[in-house]
Amino acid sequence: ADVDRIVAGELRIDELVDGISVDADASEMTPEPQEEEAEALAADDDSDEDDVETDAGDSEKVNAARLEELTNDSLVIFARVRALFEQLPDVPVTGDARSAAAAQVRTAIQRELAPIRFTAKTIDRLCAIVHGQVSEVRAIERSILAIAVDRCGMPRDAFVESFPGHETDLEWT
Repeated sequence: ADVDRIVAGELRIDELVDGISVDADASEMTPEPQEEEAEALAADDDSDEDDVETDAGDSEKVNAARLEELTNDSLVIFARVRALFEQLPDVPVTGDARSAAAAQVRTAIQRELAPIRFTAKTIDRLCAIVHGQVSEVRAIERSILAIAVDRCGMPRDAFVESFPGHETDLEWT
């Protein structure tokens, strides 16, 4: 959803991503901000002190170019992640094949997202989403426990022992 907002111009990339780490395999990606700042400072040292207004304009151009490059690089990565994510529903529905296929797709998604440094605000928002989802799952598991123990008469210890690993197994009941 955030990527769609970036494409639509409703959200700036620097509100979502701080930067993209460069490694040996990703030479086309955006350079580290520290490297850019060092290059900008080196360029500033070469210029005359009298050109303060020109330096400010150059700095704005450099920042705009960096932001544009960060946007382009990030959108390329997010497009690949979206394509991988769309493969998840296509994996087989049952058995170990589903788990293996899903694990491969998840690994590919992690590999794509690894170079991205998200903003602190983005990390906080994502953590809050995960926390909410975990809370929902725990509430559902408590409901299942109540049904199994209170209504069906299953011993609590037996439920706690046997339920993990069978959360989505309808045959377990």
